[in-house]
Amino acid sequence: MDALKKEYQDWMDSSDVWHETDENKFEGSTADNIDDKIKVLEGVLKDKGIEGVKQELSSDLDKWKNTDLHIAVTGSSGAGKSAFINAIRDVCADDEGGAEVGVTETTMELTPYKHPKNPNFIVWDMPGVGTPKYPKDKYLTCVKFDRYDFFMILSKSRFTEEDLWLAKQIQERKKRFYFVRTNIDIDIYNDSRAHPKSHSAQDVMGKVRQDCHTNLDAADIEAPLVFLIDNHDKLKYEFGQLELQLLQDSDSLKMEAIALSLSVLTSEVLQKKKDVLEKRIAEKAMEIACVWDDVDRQKQLFEDEILTYKEQFNIDDKTLSANKDVLSLTDANLKEFKKFFKDLSKDTVSQLSKKSASLSGRSGSFIRILRQSLLGYQLIIFQLGEGFRSHSQPVLQFSCFALHQNLGEMYKMALKVYDLNAQKSFVKSIYKP
Repeated sequence: MDALKKEYQDWMDSSDVWHETDENKFEGSTADNIDDKIKVLEGVLKDKGIEGVKQELSSDLDKWKNTDLHIAVTGSSGAGKSAFINAIRDVCADDEGGAEVGVTETTMELTPYKHPKNPNFIVWDMPGVGTPKYPKDKYLTCVKFDRYDFFMILSKSRFTEEDLWLAKQIQERKKRFYFVRTNIDIDIYNDSRAHPKSHSAQDVMGKVRQDCHTNLDAADIEAPLVFLIDNHDKLKYEFGQLELQLLQDSDSLKMEAIALSLSVLTSEVLQKKKDVLEKRIAEKAMEIACVWDDVDRQKQLFEDEILTYKEQFNIDDKTLSANKDVLSLTDANLKEFKKFFKDLSKDTVSQLSKKSASLSGRSGSFIRILRQSLLGYQLIIFQLGEGFRSHSQPVLQFSCFALHQNLGEMYKMALKVYDLNAQKSFVKSIYKP
C-alpha cells in the first residue's frame, strides 16, 4: 500500500510527465482532475463505503448530461438561422422539434430548441435587434443576455449595423461569439457559372472572407472569428472548424457536453469525441471493478459503454441502416460492419488479461494518463480489503484495455464511414445542377 502511494505521488510530482505537449495541451489539468477525483472517492469510501463509491462514479460519468449549455443564434432575415439551428442539432425542419425554415422572417419571439440527444443543450433563435418588442436599449435585458455561453451571428452577405452593435456588446462583456457567413455554396456556384474558365472555389472563399473582415474591422471588432458554411452540407467548408472552435473555447465540463451531444460527424468532431471518451475509460473501468461480485452486471456495464461508443460515432446498426443511402453504404458494407461489431464484442473483459501486459511498453499522453489513473484507482481498491482487491484489481486493468481497444477500433471505423460520406459530398458538389 505504501509503495503504491509512493508510485502514485511520483507520477503526480513528475515534471516531465505533465508538461504541455502538442498531443494534449491540457494534459497537466487532466492530471489535476484525476488527483481530485481520487481524493473525492477516498472521502466517499470513508463516509459511505463501496456503495457510495459506485454511486459517485456513476454520477460523475453522467455529469455531462446535466450540464446546461445555451447557444444564441442571431442574424438578419434570410440569414439562415433556422437552417443553422437544425444543422447543429442534426435535425431537419420536418423532424419533431425542427425549426421552421421559410423564405420570410419566422422569428418574432425568443425561441429555444433543445438538442434531441441532450435536453440541457439548448440553441436559441434570437429576435432581431431594434424591433418594437426588443428595442436596442433594452435588448440585452429582454433576451436575458447572461444566460448564453456562446453567440452565433449569421449573415448571408455583409453583417448589418445591428449585427455589429450586438457583437460589440458581447465583446465588452467578455462572452464568446462567432461570425458565421452562410450560403457560401451559392456564392461558389454563382461564380462557377459567371467565370467557367477562371473559377476557383478557394479564391471565392478568400474574397468572401476578406470582405467579412473588412466589414468587421471597420466596426472595430477585435480579432473576429469568421466561418464560411453551408447549412445543408456540414461536411464541406467550415462547419467542422466552427464546431471545433466551440469545443476549444469551452471549459472541460461544457466541452464534454458539446462533444458527446454533437451528431455532425466531421473529422474534427470525431477526434474530440474520441478524446472525451478516452478520458472516461479509467473511471468506467473502476465502476465495472466495483461490482466484483456480480459478473452479469460487470458485463452489462462494459457492453453499455461499448454501445455508447457506437452511438457517439454514429456507427451503431440502427444509424448505419437508416443512413446507408446518405453514407453510400451497400448491403455488403452493412454486413461487414455487423461482423466487425460482433468480433469486437468477443473481446470480453476476462479475455483481455494477456493483452493488458502491453501497457508498460507503450507511450503517449493518453497511456501516461491511463497509467496514472490506474494507480489512483488501485489506491481505492487497496483500502477495500484483500477479498475485494483480489477480484477487482485485475478487472480494473482488463476493463481499461478492453475499452481502450474497442474505442480505438470504432474510431477507425467511424473515420472510414466519414470518408465515404465526405467523398459523396464532394461528388454531389461537382455535379450540382
